[in-house]
Amino acid sequence: LNIVAGFDNSFDLVGTTVNDKPILHIDKFTTIVERLHIKIGIITVQKESAQEVCDMMIKAGIKVIWNFAPVNG
Repeated sequence: LNIVAGFDNSFDLVGTTVNDKPILHIDKFTTIVERLHIKIGIITVQKESAQEVCDMMIKAGIKVIWNFAPVNG
């Protein structure tokens, strides 16, 4: 597994790095997924945002989703 980037909507985090991986604005998600042919996504958001993020991943072409949000389903 090669994590290429993290995505967030907080401008306090966008532009920073975690373990040498860039944190990009969520608006760039679909473009990056398509350009790099990413097939696996990891959800690590609050439960209120999990379904929206999941839907966005599916729409972008993600085939496998690891969910670490505190929700079932």
